[in-house]
Amino acid sequence: MHRQVASSYQDRRQTAQEVPESAFRVEYLLGMPIGESDQITQTEASVGFALPPLLSQLYTRIANGGFGPGGGIRGCIGGYGTPMSIGDDAGTLLGYYEWKRATSRLVDFSELSDQWELGASGALELPYNVWPIHLLHIADMECGMQACVDAVSQHMYWTGLSHRRGMFILEKTNTLEEWLLSWMRGGDRYE
Repeated sequence: MHRQVASSYQDRRQTAQEVPESAFRVEYLLGMPIGESDQITQTEASVGFALPPLLSQLYTRIANGGFGPGGGIRGCIGGYGTPMSIGDDAGTLLGYYEWKRATSRLVDFSELSDQWELGASGALELPYNVWPIHLLHIADMECGMQACVDAVSQHMYWTGLSHRRGMFILEKTNTLEEWLLSWMRGGDRYE
């Protein structure tokens, strides 16, 4: 059924009554439809590895992005971050990964183990053209900070611009699940 914009409260109420009850899903509350399994499969095929299981479940059970800490979790193909006017996936999880893949040399975290700083921040500093292969940008945290998840370990990392080398990557002590639970309980989204 095609929904029209209602011009008054009465019109909105009547329109809502005409929509079958089965059509009222989370997408009307969050603004993004629930992701389909083929969108997950296409995203995984494009990045070359499996998404974290929790992230896949959130896409197919809650919405294809647009909820969560910061600016909202980026969607997979066709999800949150897809500009509706041009129809590409530039702002999605896939769009950010494709940008990194096109502009960076992808490396395994194990290749970087000797580069972690021993300072108070514990940050890994990398040139702009180097990126960990399984690290996915999942949310914009403002001020140039990005929340990322390692698809293999499911640990969270913060990334941003470094004044010295290019990019910094700061390992967090929590997993994707712990980060989201903390956010749901009203905790600091940067923890």
